[in-house]
Amino acid sequence: MAGSKSSVTGDDFYGAYDAQDFAKEKGPELGVIPVPSLNLVYTEEEGYVTADEAEEKGLHTKKLSGTKF
Repeated sequence: MAGSKSSVTGDDFYGAYDAQDFAKEKGPELGVIPVPSLNLVYTEEEGYVTADEAEEKGLHTKKLSGTKF
């Protein structure tokens, strides 16, 4: 998968939350307060929850495909 955060081989240059952690660290120096964006998923059991919560609870997630309608 090519993109702004991936290499030619598809390996990520940084972790999922590294940019948010960096913004939190540098926010005071830059005079900004970053607002984190959590990875939300839709589950059959509880509707929208964070991906981490869904995994911890073993919930069944639903995904919307842009190519399969």
